[in-house]
Amino acid sequence: MTENDRKNVAVSESQGITSIRKYLDLLVCMFLAVVILIAYWHVQYYDLIDYDDISYITKNRYVKSGLSWDGFIWAMKDTRVGYWHPLTWLSHMLDYQLFRSSAGGHHWTNLIFHMANAILLYILLKRTTGNVWKSAFVAAVFAVHPLNVESVAWIAERKNVLSTFLWLLAMWFYVRYVEHPAILRYTLLVLTFSLGLMAKPMLVTLPFVLLLFDYWPLNRLTTRKDLYRLIVEKIPLFILTLLMSVFTFIATRHEGAVISFDALSVGDRVSSAILSYVKYLGKIFWPENLAVFYPYTTHIDLFRIAGAFLVIICISGFVIYLSRHYRYILVGWLWYLGTLVPVIGFIQAGEQAMADRYIYVPGIGLFIMIAWGIPDLLKKWPKKEVILTVSAGAVLCISIMCTFIQVTYWKNSVTLFEHALKVTQDNYLAHNNLGVALLNQGKSDGAARHFDLAIQIKRDYPAAHTNMGLVLASQGKLEQAIYYYHEALRIKGNDEKARNNLGIAYASMGRFDEAMKRFREALEINPDNADAYNNMGSAMARQGKLKESLRYYEKALQLDADHAMAHNNMGLALANSGRSDEAIVHFTTALSINPNYGEAYKNLAAVLAGKASPLPHLVGGEKGRNVK
Repeated sequence: MTENDRKNVAVSESQGITSIRKYLDLLVCMFLAVVILIAYWHVQYYDLIDYDDISYITKNRYVKSGLSWDGFIWAMKDTRVGYWHPLTWLSHMLDYQLFRSSAGGHHWTNLIFHMANAILLYILLKRTTGNVWKSAFVAAVFAVHPLNVESVAWIAERKNVLSTFLWLLAMWFYVRYVEHPAILRYTLLVLTFSLGLMAKPMLVTLPFVLLLFDYWPLNRLTTRKDLYRLIVEKIPLFILTLLMSVFTFIATRHEGAVISFDALSVGDRVSSAILSYVKYLGKIFWPENLAVFYPYTTHIDLFRIAGAFLVIICISGFVIYLSRHYRYILVGWLWYLGTLVPVIGFIQAGEQAMADRYIYVPGIGLFIMIAWGIPDLLKKWPKKEVILTVSAGAVLCISIMCTFIQVTYWKNSVTLFEHALKVTQDNYLAHNNLGVALLNQGKSDGAARHFDLAIQIKRDYPAAHTNMGLVLASQGKLEQAIYYYHEALRIKGNDEKARNNLGIAYASMGRFDEAMKRFREALEINPDNADAYNNMGSAMARQGKLKESLRYYEKALQLDADHAMAHNNMGLALANSGRSDEAIVHFTTALSINPNYGEAYKNLAAVLAGKASPLPHLVGGEKGRNVK
């Protein structure tokens, strides 16, 4: 080879490397999208989970109406789930308008947001650190870590992936503002932060994370004077954080989502929080026995608490020592500790001890520590690049396989809660919700066994009492069913489902006055309860009050146009009033909603044959089942 040939080869190789570098960001983003698709591909074929998915989507009349002015007003006011997240509701409304009740479309939206989050995370870290491969590793581990499956595969966790998208977008606008300060860029930061808070209040920690970013990688924080200036710079963000924190606390207390200090002492909360910090840390590095619900327990071994506290103190001390030379390690550790504060249990909302979905954002801090820390740890090793490349590849391959397996548990409610029971102990919620799933399949004996186990584990669990009553009522054991409904109401007086079901039991016994009293009580608790309106109409119709019953059926159908039983009962009332043509429309509509609705077939056939009142008006409804 001549000297000119060598020069030509060198030039050609240089141009090739330049070309690759030019498109490197695009290649990394494509890689992130591909690994997410590999790990999550089957989720598009999975069902809605009967644990928030149903109540959020197919049983929510505002969501089922699609985007509308009434839906917007409701979303801006609603706090019944325990906190305010109107933007999340609007996203569900748009999904329903596009995909109706087809779960695949809703799953795809979550998946697309997760892809966008991984890509945004890479772009943000690459922009601020200039390091392609470390940024890509953080984004890739985030993309396929098994702990994040819950946030992606659970449609009701739209709030998590949506709020994180806005969180990362806000951080991007902040970086652009730091690069070139301008009112427009700061306004975009405040706007995206505000929208993020409207998707999920957990974003209240963002201003503190921006301060960490000022320390590293932006290197704006070097003196106390800098700290004062940077805090002042973020005052609008801190004001939003304060307002949302106060509003969320008031909303959760009003809805009964916050556990009182009488029920759970400060000591119990602190002990649980310390243990949870260490457990999350362990699951990041060894993600086994992941479940949709981890039961809370106050029976905690003091030695375990002391050990967990010692672990946190030792790690924190080591991090502070190393931070003199490696700023990123302090940022990553405080990111992890700080972003978990709203959900770690100091203010206990809900009965879970911890939740995989809570680590979606906090885990990023640990990934940063790993991605930048290990190369520095191995910087004197020979063939460091080979070791790091092979190790990173192995971690990603294992993560993809684990995530692929974890996703399979989200196929339907039965697989999800059966898995939860296998990997946790005394999981009363998993027993209850598995019972509901079995009851939906007509397996009442199996359902009753799980409801009974839930009650044995947690005697004051109203949902299991309500559901046990429902099974007994379906078996004709009405007196026993009434006992369980009363037990549910003793524990939770404002349980609309227990009151509605109690009314159904009384109506089945012919005690219509008592039944209507219970239906009215259910409607006082929730004026949007279509089942209670339908049941009130049925109770009146059975007493011959057809005109009054029609008003209640109409109200039920206004609230839920897809209420097959209300259509059937409306048809009966119209047929008994001599309005056969209108009755046929309602029977036909009931059958279009539920093609397997035997009563509607019989009623339609009877009306077409010229008979009147072929079957009694029906009471009941799927909302009578309690899923929590």
